[in-house]
Amino acid sequence: YSTAFGLNATDDAIRDALERVGKVTGRQQDVVVAYQKAFAGARGDDRLDLQLRLARLLDEEPGAHDEALKLYSQILDEQPQNERALGALEKLYSQAGRSEELLAIYEKRIEMTTDPDVRKTIEYSLAGLYEDQLKQPERAVERYQAILDNYGDEARALKALDRLYALEGKWKALADVVERQLASTTDPNEALEVRLRLGQVSSQHLGDAHRAVECY
Repeated sequence: YSTAFGLNATDDAIRDALERVGKVTGRQQDVVVAYQKAFAGARGDDRLDLQLRLARLLDEEPGAHDEALKLYSQILDEQPQNERALGALEKLYSQAGRSEELLAIYEKRIEMTTDPDVRKTIEYSLAGLYEDQLKQPERAVERYQAILDNYGDEARALKALDRLYALEGKWKALADVVERQLASTTDPNEALEVRLRLGQVSSQHLGDAHRAVECY
């Protein structure tokens, strides 16, 4: 298969067979070397396809993640909207804990996507990154608020804002969010819990006894 691949590195059947045999025989490194040689001499679309395959193979090789990152980054330099490279970099940056680079990938994918469900999923990932890894609660609040603006009173976003406003002691904003949670829930048990929480916030932090009595 190595000989056949050397003669025709663009044939998908030969590529698949070479990679399969490499895994079965434990000679993945030889497959990587074969792709590196083919990539060096390729041009045009064939070069891009080989580059993507080589990057994927390197990603699967222990200790070769940095090389994979370099290749995927080169692809994005040439094709900023390449979905395969963006998806791969998202995974690699997430695994490596490289939050700033991951942030740029999320923002690029949000800019590119036209699917509202996909966009919402990425928005949540971006908000979570600001909150958990980057420790920027104000930016996280902005992202969760953007989700509410774009998709309505999403329970997940409301609960996240509930958590963030409580941590920051923003009691008026917290009360407003809890009220929205109360208005949007259809679960009687959850409604009771949220109403009691609103009463607690009103009495303990806002000094609004009238509102607290209504809630209790």
